[in-house]
Amino acid sequence: RVTGANKRPYWQQGNPDFDKTTAKSRREALKQDTCVKTQLQRFWRLYRKDADGMVSKEEYLHAHTKFALVLIPDITPEEAREAGEEDWAEDAAGAARMSMSQLYDCLFQLADMYTTDIDGAAYAMWLSRLFQRVTVKTVVLP
Repeated sequence: RVTGANKRPYWQQGNPDFDKTTAKSRREALKQDTCVKTQLQRFWRLYRKDADGMVSKEEYLHAHTKFALVLIPDITPEEAREAGEEDWAEDAAGAARMSMSQLYDCLFQLADMYTTDIDGAAYAMWLSRLFQRVTVKTVVLP
């Protein structure tokens, strides 16, 4: 989606000030925001987990593909899956399964990339909207 006077798609826009040390510290602190944590918990409850409470690579890739198709409209399912494979290697830190903490970190990182304000309410709203877009099925009747 192209926004305002900026002709680049939203997902390609960014603010270099967000990479400054103070901004990074403020953003990192948002992981403890009650509203953000609530939204991250919503996602966690939907993932299928093994007997040890861990998320498998296949489950991660299934969700990752849904996220990519929502966030990057021009991506193909094959490209989304390939990107998921690359992200798994980083997000799972080489492990065969992913913990709740690791999943929270990668979901938070998504919100961090797509949210333009350093504000817990903004991050929580973005996560809530993503949750709705990947979990609510819209039926179009003829």
